[in-house]
Amino acid sequence: MPDPRSANPNNPPLGYQPPETAYPVPTVPVEVQQRSFTAQELALIQDIMAVTPRGFLEGCNPGFDQKIRILGIAALALNDINNMPPATGYNFQTLPQGQRALLIFGTQLYLLLFEQMRFSLIDLSYSDGGLSLNFDRVSKIGQAFDKIKAQWDLMLGNFKKAVLFQQGAAALTTPRYQSSMSRFLSMGSGGSAFMWQVP
Repeated sequence: MPDPRSANPNNPPLGYQPPETAYPVPTVPVEVQQRSFTAQELALIQDIMAVTPRGFLEGCNPGFDQKIRILGIAALALNDINNMPPATGYNFQTLPQGQRALLIFGTQLYLLLFEQMRFSLIDLSYSDGGLSLNFDRVSKIGQAFDKIKAQWDLMLGNFKKAVLFQQGAAALTTPRYQSSMSRFLSMGSGGSAFMWQVP
């Protein structure tokens, strides 16, 4: 029998059984697989996969299942970008090219969150006669999540300050608003004093 690892995944050898995973692999219903991806979505998926640790991509069969999962997680990061004031209405097709890195970074944050949820179901602690085992990946991922979350908030806040300038540039340059510009910007950015924070 030929080596299963070198076989064509679309035409596996007779009798070949794929290796079992340590957790259930979600399967997308057949009718959902009729969805097609745009060129922008496929490019975004490839960019996300290029920077994502391989272990975080486990849990979905390579192919359609994996693409739809990554795109769904990216939609959560895009929702953050749109809903933080000032609100925007970007989608995967209209997001400015310069902000793709911001979306990819936000996707990593949510990938960490879902990995933490997955490991919370399978991590364990065991002790017997002086022998102890402790698999605590949840807390380790949580530490990484907290660091990335702080960076994500900073990057997102800086982007929205730039949007605020673009949307209100004409009004803010009039004499009526120049004296209170700092106060207006601090209210819009949610801080007590307006200042740029460089990551």
